Amino acid sequence: MKLERGVCAVVVAALLAAAVAGGCQREKRPSQANLLLIVIDTLRADHVGAYGYRLPTTPTLDDLAAHGVLFEQAVAQAPWTRPSMATLMTGLYPPTHGVTCKHFDVPEEDCDVLPAGVTTLAEALSAAGYDSAGIVANIQVDAVFGFDQGFDSYANVFDELAASDPDWRKHWHEFEWVNETTPEVTHRALAWLQERSSKHPFFLYLHYLDPHEPYEPPAPYAAMFERSSYSSPYTEILADLPRYDGEVRYVDEHVGMVLERVRGLGLAEDTMVVVTADHGEAFGEHGALDRRHGLTLYENQLLVPLIMRVPGRRAAGVRVREQVRLLDLAPTVLDLLGVPIPAAMQGRSFAPLIDGKHVLMPPGLAGWGYEPLLAYRSPPWKLIRNVRTGRTELYDLAADPGEQVNRAAEQGQLLMMLSAEADEVLAAAKKAGEGIERGRGKVTLSPEQRRGLRALGYLD
Repeated sequence: MKLERGVCAVVVAALLAAAVAGGCQREKRPSQANLLLIVIDTLRADHVGAYGYRLPTTPTLDDLAAHGVLFEQAVAQAPWTRPSMATLMTGLYPPTHGVTCKHFDVPEEDCDVLPAGVTTLAEALSAAGYDSAGIVANIQVDAVFGFDQGFDSYANVFDELAASDPDWRKHWHEFEWVNETTPEVTHRALAWLQERSSKHPFFLYLHYLDPHEPYEPPAPYAAMFERSSYSSPYTEILADLPRYDGEVRYVDEHVGMVLERVRGLGLAEDTMVVVTADHGEAFGEHGALDRRHGLTLYENQLLVPLIMRVPGRRAAGVRVREQVRLLDLAPTVLDLLGVPIPAAMQGRSFAPLIDGKHVLMPPGLAGWGYEPLLAYRSPPWKLIRNVRTGRTELYDLAADPGEQVNRAAEQGQLLMMLSAEADEVLAAAKKAGEGIERGRGKVTLSPEQRRGLRALGYLD
């Protein structure tokens, strides 16, 4: 969706004001670099080789990390796609941007849709002269929910494949159709890169659906990982894990195809590459009900990979230990590209961390899943609170990264302090959202879109 000329003028003015206020040092930024943002849906960090995984699931991402910067503690602000991606694209907490609805059967409220009154990453880059395109495969980031805001072109192959396939009912049942989205995203990305003739820098956003359930990778990935390589007390999860990893390897190779095209076109030295995920996935680490995503706020769902290659910045193979948040990604990217950061963004640029400087990054607030839970991650401590029942969990992530020993009972003073901090951040985020223009009107999903939600497990 292109910005109108009048809107562009307003955005430019706002961005220039933000630049003065923030003291941007544009001369240090690799101005006019392109941006390639790749989101791999449902990819948990600890199933990536560069994060220590024992199986060869991600040779492409591992190579990217070896030549770029890897963030060891990147935290999503929500355990499911729509609020998490809205945060990534706006630099705003979920209660501020308001995309927090979970009633998939009634997607007709403002809390389903990205507000028109927020400035997205695409809008900020468009105002700075970037061409932009989004090629996605998850219905949760469909244009119907406002995620095309600021893009020159935006295509959801999920919708388009369903509309063009007369046998889609059969394919849904056999899970074949969902896997067609990955090569389709890649095909369109390669074509877009090959065919563009503009001299302007570009922002290309790709969103792969795999390894989202159903875990049905195509051959040879379906048989690439043996069930005997895994352990779990749950038979169904033992069946899921090798298929999940097969999908991870499948999409990793497609990411490799895109990066190879960037290199082949001579664009690698002028293109910032960012690879991350919207959330992770649970495989019974906290009991039989701790499966898939959206229901809990443990590390298996909130810790996501974040790997960047930034032209002209720091040596290869850098690992950043400090916690960063998806909330911080948009302002960081803008900072690195020399584009002023909109004043309303709540995230903080972690660009200095890439240069090896010490920066005290803020704690991470997360929640807005399918259960009334709130998490506050202030390393090494992490608080999880049920806002309905008041039940609390407190984990020392340094000593207990698997979150198996609840320390809430023995750390009462710390618990109170973290709870108060979390409440303060939450209240500020809610207040900031009160003045945001919404008013997109009701959302009406097509039958194909509703069936798509059902096929992915979002509707019964």
